[in-house]
Amino acid sequence: MVMLSRDEMTKFGSLVVPGDPVPKGRPKARIQGKRASLYTPKRTRDAEKAFAQYVRDRRLAPSEPLDLKFYVHIEFFTKTARRNDVDNLAKLVLDSCNGVIWTDDYLVEQLTLRVHRRDTQPRTQLSIWTFDA
Repeated sequence: MVMLSRDEMTKFGSLVVPGDPVPKGRPKARIQGKRASLYTPKRTRDAEKAFAQYVRDRRLAPSEPLDLKFYVHIEFFTKTARRNDVDNLAKLVLDSCNGVIWTDDYLVEQLTLRVHRRDTQPRTQLSIWTFDA
């Protein structure tokens, strides 16, 4: 696997979202009579909407979602040492940006993540680059 250097990329933008990062929750099953359906937990839906709105409010979102290749670096600073999986934290951020920054998170071709636990200023730091490959 070849990693691109940042010299080969164009900086799209950065953002710091205050607050304790929220991991993406697993879908829940609901059974009504003989029908079963899956739904996203309310905490996850609310966190995704809030994150997407924060991106829009800080004018990081383009006027239309982009169909480009992206490199994304995310650092999570959590309040506690709770065992939130980094992939679930990242999934919430990436899904929140669907239809906001990119058309779909399959366009994220490189991703780096880091979690800092027990931080006095919980937040999520998001940095995005675009590239041609």
